[in-house]
Amino acid sequence: MTALRSCELCGAPPERQTRTWPDARIGSASYGYVTCGECGLVFCNPLPNPSDQAAFHRDQYAADASAEPERLHKMDPEHSRQRLYSPAYQRWAKGLLERLASRAPAERSGQIRFLEVGCASGGILKAARELGMSPVGVEVSPEAAAYGRREEKLDIRIGLLEQLGLPAASFDIVLLHDVVEHVPSPMSLLRECVRLLARGGILCLHTVNVESATARYAGKDFYLADVTGGHIVLFSPSTLKRYGAVLGLEVLALETRGFRLVQREGDRERMGWRRPFVRLAENLGHELVKRTGRGHFVLLIARKP
Repeated sequence: MTALRSCELCGAPPERQTRTWPDARIGSASYGYVTCGECGLVFCNPLPNPSDQAAFHRDQYAADASAEPERLHKMDPEHSRQRLYSPAYQRWAKGLLERLASRAPAERSGQIRFLEVGCASGGILKAARELGMSPVGVEVSPEAAAYGRREEKLDIRIGLLEQLGLPAASFDIVLLHDVVEHVPSPMSLLRECVRLLARGGILCLHTVNVESATARYAGKDFYLADVTGGHIVLFSPSTLKRYGAVLGLEVLALETRGFRLVQREGDRERMGWRRPFVRLAENLGHELVKRTGRGHFVLLIARKP
């Protein structure tokens, strides 16, 4: 097991951290989350050893009979492809991309250069291409990327972003959608993203909100506090804003959305006739959590000066 680490966001030492969720075992090792007493960042400490981290990435889309149904769906490349290329997802992706494009550098002529880090099968890349952008994706899982590369002829590079050697200032928009919580050092990844952005370029992060009403309602049963699922760092609006400040970014938007009374899809499916009533209650809670900053997900849009 690796040694306890200081907070990467503010540098606070391990003695300023408090245990937040019970430990989870991976093989013979035990891992758990702590909350930094200085800045509030929640992260796995100690960090899972390199072999476990590699397994998280390698097995992201592998079949695992012991996994819960919801995780199996997320890991299965065919299920992921169907979701990312569905009409509903494509509409959502285009809406987000159009919003980001409206803030991208206006003085640059030609196509908007778009990079998605952790693009899976490339559903968002397809939406970007249909909007007239020049899209590039980065994905650590060849299995996940296979469909987009083979069937859609998308430019998806395989590997870790920091190791690909992409040229500086080569993109106008960089998107990380449900990715940053899976990396051991978000700061290192985000510094590379900022390096790749042109001046005035837009960085967009979408991740789970550890201070959401869902998390508070679930307490120690919050399902995304899951080391075995590869969730290494959990963010809140305030810690995302602080990352932006450390990176020298201008925050343009910071918002949350969504509420879940029942966290897992498998649990929803087993609710039978009660499911529509739970959905109704969750829909009623959506607007409230948006206004209070307690939504299930948090979105950051920031500009590189």
